[in-house]
Amino acid sequence: MKSNLLPVIIGASIIAIATLLYAIILPSDPAEEPQIAAVQNTTAPQSDNQQTVVTPNVEKDSVDEGYKLVIDIARVQADGMAVFAGRGAPEGTIFITENGEIFAQNTINEQGEWVVLPETALAPGAHLLELTMVTKDGESQRADVSLVVEIADNNDEKPLVALVPQTDDESPTLLQSPDDDKPQDTVPSDDDTSPATQAEQVAEILGQEDIFVQIGSLSWSDTDRLNVHGVASGGDAITGMMADEALNKVTLNRSGRWSSYVTGNPFKSGDRQMLVIQLVDAENKVLEQAQLNVSKSQLSAGLDGSLMVVVHKGDALWRIAYRSYGEGVRYVDIFRRNADKIDDPDLIYPNQIFAVPGVKNTQ
Repeated sequence: MKSNLLPVIIGASIIAIATLLYAIILPSDPAEEPQIAAVQNTTAPQSDNQQTVVTPNVEKDSVDEGYKLVIDIARVQADGMAVFAGRGAPEGTIFITENGEIFAQNTINEQGEWVVLPETALAPGAHLLELTMVTKDGESQRADVSLVVEIADNNDEKPLVALVPQTDDESPTLLQSPDDDKPQDTVPSDDDTSPATQAEQVAEILGQEDIFVQIGSLSWSDTDRLNVHGVASGGDAITGMMADEALNKVTLNRSGRWSSYVTGNPFKSGDRQMLVIQLVDAENKVLEQAQLNVSKSQLSAGLDGSLMVVVHKGDALWRIAYRSYGEGVRYVDIFRRNADKIDDPDLIYPNQIFAVPGVKNTQ
């Protein structure tokens, strides 16, 4: 598991604009509706012969790196209506395509921000969407990630939305999944019969294998049992160590979500220790591992029973709040509870650990 120490930055203005548009066009939680003006959108013509993107034959790097195409928000309703937003070259154009045909498009404003609200809903099933930016000077750049969307047939389940890198050395980043609407204050048991892991769902859409393990959260049962929770894909069991204490080995269930624990005092040999989680196969061969450097003071935040979430690349406080409470606006609660660790709520870092007030581990 690679660690990225670059800050996770989500532009406040584009989040506000896109969230309002999402609330207006795709009604969700009224508590999340900021009061700002909407942005006009244009969509590619819909006809029997859909238009195909035609861009100059230039290299990807020809566009100034300061104007790199970035996707900040991708949300899809159960009925297939969607909103996409991000940043790029001012006064350029964003094209969203599927199978080489334009699905939707819009211009980038003078501040380098864009929002696309397709007029046509995505049909049930799996979609692989590509994003291309064409600057006002005619130079083109493809996004270095694609959007994978999977929409259920029943119109009751939140679609899966993921950013998938063009290279094989990074794992997909989940932006939205059916699990987002499920209660977050419990951890599934080993006999859980939920659908495949989020990573496996993405891999299935792409026809690829995906092996990874991730530490999602930690919690205390008491002062001498530290619970560790996460997700994994592609292995048979989870094991690991913290200091000289072994993690209880658990079989990876069908859902891919796992919960294990370390007993004893993991900080007896020092106030900072490395937690190592390993994904192993049936022969106990290590396939992948994740590491988290934790301190006694960090984990003391959960001694009241609160769940402690681990920040990952692509996270934002509002996204953590949405997963935890079902309301993004409650990021304020997380910010207040962890004010000593957060200087700016729009600026958080991978591997930070935040206590989530009111959400407790039940095991």
